[in-house]
Amino acid sequence: MNIPEFEKEIEKSYLPQFPRKEFKTSLQRSFQAYENKPSVRTIFTRALPGLAILTILAVVLIIGPKNVWAQLQKWFGYAPGVGLVSSGSNVRVLEEPVSQTQNGITLELTSVTATNSKTVISYRIIGAPGDAYSNDENQAFGCQSDPYILTETGEKIETIGSRNTFAALPENTTKASLEFPCLPETQAGRVPENWSIPFSLVDVKLEDIAMPVIEDAQAEVSEATPTTITQKLVDLPSTLSETAVLQIEKVIQTQNGYIFAGVIPNQDTETEWLGSFSTSKPIIFDSEQNRLHDFEPANRKEIMEMLSSQIDAGNYPWMVETDTDGIAFPITILWEAQWFSRESNSVETRFEFDSVQIKDAGSELRLNQKIQLGKDEITIQSVRRTNQGNLEFKFLVPEGFAGLDISISNAQTNWVSTNNENGVLTLTPFIDLLPEGKIEVHLRNPVYYGKQTVFSSQWSPSGTTTQERDPSSANPGCLLLEPFPVFEKDEAHLHGKLLFTEPIAESGVNGLTLYNIDGTDRQVITEQGNWGAFSPDGQRVAYSGIDQALHIYDLQSGEDNAITTASGIDIKWSPDGTQLAYVNTESQTGVTLNIINTDGSGKKALVQHMQIKNIGFSPSDGNLYFTRQYLPENKDTTLHSVDPISGLITDLGTLPEPGAVFFDNTGFNLFIVPGRTGNVYLYNIAENASTLFAQQNEFSGGIGSSGFMFGATQTGVPYKYDQSALVDYNKCNGWLLDYSIPGGSLMDIYIEDSLSDSN
Repeated sequence: MNIPEFEKEIEKSYLPQFPRKEFKTSLQRSFQAYENKPSVRTIFTRALPGLAILTILAVVLIIGPKNVWAQLQKWFGYAPGVGLVSSGSNVRVLEEPVSQTQNGITLELTSVTATNSKTVISYRIIGAPGDAYSNDENQAFGCQSDPYILTETGEKIETIGSRNTFAALPENTTKASLEFPCLPETQAGRVPENWSIPFSLVDVKLEDIAMPVIEDAQAEVSEATPTTITQKLVDLPSTLSETAVLQIEKVIQTQNGYIFAGVIPNQDTETEWLGSFSTSKPIIFDSEQNRLHDFEPANRKEIMEMLSSQIDAGNYPWMVETDTDGIAFPITILWEAQWFSRESNSVETRFEFDSVQIKDAGSELRLNQKIQLGKDEITIQSVRRTNQGNLEFKFLVPEGFAGLDISISNAQTNWVSTNNENGVLTLTPFIDLLPEGKIEVHLRNPVYYGKQTVFSSQWSPSGTTTQERDPSSANPGCLLLEPFPVFEKDEAHLHGKLLFTEPIAESGVNGLTLYNIDGTDRQVITEQGNWGAFSPDGQRVAYSGIDQALHIYDLQSGEDNAITTASGIDIKWSPDGTQLAYVNTESQTGVTLNIINTDGSGKKALVQHMQIKNIGFSPSDGNLYFTRQYLPENKDTTLHSVDPISGLITDLGTLPEPGAVFFDNTGFNLFIVPGRTGNVYLYNIAENASTLFAQQNEFSGGIGSSGFMFGATQTGVPYKYDQSALVDYNKCNGWLLDYSIPGGSLMDIYIEDSLSDSN
């Protein structure tokens, strides 16, 4: 696995994208073609800030077939896990879960939903050994044969589009069997084949499983724009803002609230197109201008299908869900957009400088050279060697100038970090092998800020002014809605270290660096390492080296010891600092959850599973906690613990929503922080129960440690570094960091207990 290469691909997504209509149409066709191809097994990767933006991009890409719209006019309900269901459809569901076990491997059917148009089956495979799957990316994938349904009369029902969606069953079918020629992606001869699982169906009412769609939603332009919006775009140098109606095409009533969906009218012209929104999705305010909890709907593909005719016309889709109770209607749905323009004819200029004059990290070459780029005169202010060894270019640009393309002759630019603030455009191209001496720089295709538009509409259920609060609903312990205050160490009473992975120019791969929480005192631990984790006392860092060995680095002495018998990712320390737990990905053993003593002895594989994530050791009971996922057919994430001594595994059930999982500061509870809804759950280990603990908006969590979370905010400000946030869930506080580490991703957090009042 080449983690650095993967990171570079991910971080290309940091820059704003500007899709023209032709581009979006091409992507749509590409995706439709891709849907019919076999799925590829998920590889292990750590969470990156750029993943939040990839998720937003995926919503734009996942567009259903064009001919679906005529049928959609007849549909009025959405069934979770099934999709849109016609109002006249007969619906049958699985009478009871069924399973079959062969040679210690269990194939379990957890749900079946059969309608007049399709049959959706959820299943999971339990106990398949790691060596049943290929861990060699160069080796062909295993079984790609799709399962099928066999009816009582012998009729074969094939899959349509995915391995868990089948054509409609014959009318009045109540008994059938699910047939597997082989288990998906397993290697021939490693596990039993020719599985057959009989199941029974019973009739249910559509209203028991469907969420009604409220047709012909009436929207009004908001007369008063709420002033508590998370992030304004008015500071950008652009033309005067204007207001427009946010078109609400569909409203879906869920069990807990509403889903709203619509489109932004096509803005494509010869020189102007959609650039960036103020937030990743519209935000919602009640009639008293209080922001409601909002998040991205889970059924986004079905919503895209509902909007397919509008999307085909070149309009831009949007969707947002709220589960807030006690809503004071009417609500205001608001989204601010920043448009961009680019000249139709490409323009280019170039300049040279001698990199020998800026060999040392932190040194700067002042140029103050004026050059002409098309109609614009820009000034090359300086070139600086960053602490990572890359070159940072600063340009003075005219008002309204947003950004440009930059490249270096005879060098491959992987991606470019861009920041534009107060007329100073900062560009940092990330290059594997940076040339030295005379360097020729190419500048192309300037982009300009266009108009800003505030899309706003009001909505309320017919004849309703307030939705009554459900007294039985769980109330979160805290609400974490931006804007967060800027982090100040003394006021926050937090002192400690942040461990980052960064692309290091000298090594050409990712290394590990240490920072104070306020961004000061940078220290390079290794120029070739990843997956770092602090020891419990904060004095050592364990990491995965490029030599495929685990390493332990002593922060005081600088001594680096390699554990050559261990290789893996997702590293966690035991509470006493004597053991490491990690996810082993060696091809000869398969994916396993391992432990090893810090002196290299006592290596032991505890669990074998293809989709496993290491949470870490519990300071309360000493057990090692982990999650399993069952993608792609079953999207469940289950929680487990294992006794490191006996190997006894305890199954703790299914998580309420998949996401980052980590211990609070007591070690008796787990925080579960999914990225989609913003709901934060507190799982009590002793009671084996989770409760809604907090809610948050516009925050992409990345790393958890002792009740702290770190990730990039999703304010969507174009051509400006995304701010990162530090959240203390133990105290329901959040802060924005006032510095940026281009290309860096946080691996771990260490908070000094002696200086913190959080314990």
